[in-house]
Amino acid sequence: MNIFCQLINEEGVPLGPQINVPRSVGIEELTAIVTSLDEEADEDRVQKYSFYVDNEQIESTLDELVTQMDKSTETTVEIVYQKESLFRVRPATRCSSTIPAHNGPVLTCSISPDTRYFATAGADRKVHVWMSGMQLPFSSLEGHTANILALAWSPDGQYLASGDRDGKVVVWRMSDKSSRTLQGHTKFITSMTFLNTETLASASKDTTVRIWNTRTGRRTFTLTTHTKTVRCLAQMGDYLLTGSEDRSIIMWNWMTGQVVQTFTGHAHWVNRIDVRDEHHFVSCSDDFVVILWNIDSRRPVKKLTGHQRPVTDIKFSPNGRFLASCSFDKAIKIWNPQGTFIKNLRGHVKEVYLLAWAKDSHLLASCSGDSTVKIWDVTTGKLVSDLSGHRDEIYAMDWAHDGTFLVSGGKDGLVKIWRY
Repeated sequence: MNIFCQLINEEGVPLGPQINVPRSVGIEELTAIVTSLDEEADEDRVQKYSFYVDNEQIESTLDELVTQMDKSTETTVEIVYQKESLFRVRPATRCSSTIPAHNGPVLTCSISPDTRYFATAGADRKVHVWMSGMQLPFSSLEGHTANILALAWSPDGQYLASGDRDGKVVVWRMSDKSSRTLQGHTKFITSMTFLNTETLASASKDTTVRIWNTRTGRRTFTLTTHTKTVRCLAQMGDYLLTGSEDRSIIMWNWMTGQVVQTFTGHAHWVNRIDVRDEHHFVSCSDDFVVILWNIDSRRPVKKLTGHQRPVTDIKFSPNGRFLASCSFDKAIKIWNPQGTFIKNLRGHVKEVYLLAWAKDSHLLASCSGDSTVKIWDVTTGKLVSDLSGHRDEIYAMDWAHDGTFLVSGGKDGLVKIWRY
C-alpha cells in the first residue's frame, strides 16, 4: 500500500513534487530520495537526515509512525527532513574532575570558542582560567574588588572579559595574562558579549549598554534608551538586541549606536534573548511567557505559554530545529521554531536555571537548584544522564563546542568537569 508525501526542508520549502511511496518506506529510502532530489546534495559525501511528521520523528518506517499517530493517509503527508551532524556528541556520564577552586559560590563559567580554555568566576572576586585538555590551572586573574557576575570570550579565544558587581569590566589577554580595565558603568554588570575580536558590549543595572574598543580601552558608544536594568544581550549580525527590566527589547546598530527598532510585548522584565537567524529571535520573561519575534514587525509573532513561573533561559538548538525553555516551575519545554509545543522534560525537583545544547542538537543539558546537571535526549524526551555531586544549587554551566566536556559550578564553590 502506498501513500502520497511531500518532502519539506526545515525552512518550510518543498523539495520536488509530491511523491507516491510505499508505507513501509524507512529512513534509508527517504535519505536516498532527498539526495536524488536536492540539487545541492553531494552524492559522493555520506549525509544523514532525520525525518519528521508533525514534529514526531520517524524512527523506523513511515507506516509505523502514521499508524501510531492515527493520521489520515487519504491526504498528502508532509515530511520535514533535516540534515544531521556528521558526528554524534556522547552524553557526559561521569565527573572527571572536582576542583575546589573558589572561596565562595561560582556565579559564572564560560568555555572558549576553541575549547582550549575554560574560565570560572564568582563571589571570591577571582577569575580562574583552566587548560581544558589537562584540566590544570592556567592562571588566576586578580583585579576585581567585587563579586564577578559575567564572563565573555572573544571569538578567537584570545581575550576574556569579566564584569563585576561594582560595574568594572576587565579584559584579559591570554597570551601574556595582561589586562585592561574598562571604567564607565556605575552599577553591576549583568551581561557581556564580544561583537568581534576587539569590540565588546556590556550591560548594566545603571540602565546603559556600553560598546568598547578593547584594543584601545575607549568607549565607542553609550546606549541609553532603556529606563531600567538591562539584563541581557544578543548579537544579530550588525545589530545588538538588549532586553531590560523596563519590559522592552531594543535593536541597535552597534556600529553607529542608533536605535533601529523597539519591541514590546512582555508584561514583566526580560530575562534572556536568543537569536535563530538574521530575522528571528526569541525572548523570555518573569511574566512566564516566551515570545517569538521577527525583526520586520514590532509585534510578537507568537506568545508561547505553559510555564507556571518565571522563565529563566531559552536557547535554540544549533541546527535551529528546536527551541528549549526552562523555568522556576522545574520544567523544561521543547518547541519547534514556529512555537508549536513538542514535549516537556521533567526530572528536576527545584528551579531550573540554565540550558546548554550539544553541538549535534540531539542532547540538551540543564542545571538546577536541586544540585544536579541533567542531560536529555530531545528526540525521545528521555533523561540519559543524571549528574550529581554538587552539594548545593548550580548557578553556572557550559558545554564545550566540540562536545567533549561540560563544566558546572555553584553555591558550594566547586567546579566540576563532566565527560563521557
